[in-house]
Amino acid sequence: MSSYTASRLSRWLIILSCSFATTSPKAADELLVYVFSGSGPVDGAVVAIDQIPVGQTAADGSLLTDLSGSGVRTLTITADGRGVTTRVTAASGQLVDAVAQLEESTVYVDVYSQAESVADRNAAAEGTLTISVIQGGAPA
Repeated sequence: MSSYTASRLSRWLIILSCSFATTSPKAADELLVYVFSGSGPVDGAVVAIDQIPVGQTAADGSLLTDLSGSGVRTLTITADGRGVTTRVTAASGQLVDAVAQLEESTVYVDVYSQAESVADRNAAAEGTLTISVIQGGAPA
């Protein structure tokens, strides 16, 4: 075997071994917020966690920020004199997505693990949950 061929082979072995050595990337603890009003995304909405402003939404209505630590937090979103507030509970190692509709005064929150892939989320069991509230032995 010539030295040229051995050199090429060793380069390919290094590249191949590096590709097996890498781990799947994980995102840092993050909060992704999307803010909408009836006319579309809201640019410049102020997002605060526990009354501390963490940033403003971009033209597409989004803001990505760090969410370190764990426990219950209060998420407040304000724009154009309107605002919505919700409580979010997330542990370290979880990601939080929040979608706010200012005109409806609603916030939809999704909390999931960093290690959970899109494929894992798409493969989650689907079904219907029926809840009955009974008070004093009769439906309430």
